[in-house]
Amino acid sequence: MGENRMTRKRKPFSFLAALASIALVLLTGCKPGNEPSHKNTAGDITDQAGRSVSLPKKVTSVVCLWPETTRILYALGAKDMLVGVDNQVGKDPVLQKVWPEIRDVPVIGTMSSVNVEQLVAARPDLVIVSARSRRLADQIAGHGLSVVCFHPRGKWKSFLEEITLTGRCVGRQHEAADLRRFIEEKMAEVQTIVTALPDDRRPRTYVTFAYDPLRTTPLDSVELAGGSNIAEGNRDIWYTVDMEWLLARDPDVIVQHALGRYDLATMGGGWSSLRAIKMNKVYRVYLGFCGVDPAQYVAQVRQLAALFHGPDIPWSRDLAADGRAIFQRVYGRGDVFDALVREMNITLAPAETQQTKE
Repeated sequence: MGENRMTRKRKPFSFLAALASIALVLLTGCKPGNEPSHKNTAGDITDQAGRSVSLPKKVTSVVCLWPETTRILYALGAKDMLVGVDNQVGKDPVLQKVWPEIRDVPVIGTMSSVNVEQLVAARPDLVIVSARSRRLADQIAGHGLSVVCFHPRGKWKSFLEEITLTGRCVGRQHEAADLRRFIEEKMAEVQTIVTALPDDRRPRTYVTFAYDPLRTTPLDSVELAGGSNIAEGNRDIWYTVDMEWLLARDPDVIVQHALGRYDLATMGGGWSSLRAIKMNKVYRVYLGFCGVDPAQYVAQVRQLAALFHGPDIPWSRDLAADGRAIFQRVYGRGDVFDALVREMNITLAPAETQQTKE
């Protein structure tokens, strides 16, 4: 009886709560439970430099000195937490477009150094740096600040881990799980097709650095897209080769970083004798800026799969639409993909194979 009376007393409040939930849906388009998570962040994590880090109970302000994680923070809806950034994010081709106001966020350092006085004055709850800047992390931690290191070294599974850890650090676990799920689903669509391909259908591919075509990388997006990267897998992200090395391997395809303005076909020095150039299989692909971009990385793999395997890839018929949909989901700005394609002359369809005279 007492229990029933309590139930009856609660009913008006339950009805009001239901009305409030309906109003939330109508006014914001959000279902209850889909709003930003803002969860408690307290606890210990192991970052991508292998450091054990104790997180504060609640993170509301962040200094991020690693552009890759800055992009993730934006994608998780946590950009307003940023009270300081590095000196590169203002040049980021994607962030310039999706968030031009990033130029108003104070620049507190570089990816390998920091203005300590400015950093301490900002009083961030959390500082994020590249795992390659372990010494910088230790320096900052010496001032009593919580510091986390992230860097996936160009490997997509590590990048997924970075998304999860970033969400954990800033209380956006729900958003991080949603973003990770989206990326995994889009990548799985590629893997379903390319994993069954025999080796002779995987083009041997050479990847060029934006500002030096004789620098290459074992970037795993080539393999994920059904190609075979000729770079040495145990090397650093970018390393230098010589022309003799490249001529000996004579790749089927060259993936040119779309930030590079050079024309390989007219460079001389042996470039014109490479099979990929003779067959007009040099593809301009935006490979990112200071690390991986959560939208462009997915678009990049799907673009490469379409360029490598053509009609076998369903979205090869409209790579522009595919890229727009990805950027819309990650950044809420599908038009940014179109802008990148125009500005960087990104390849969206393989040119007709043209055998040049030898």
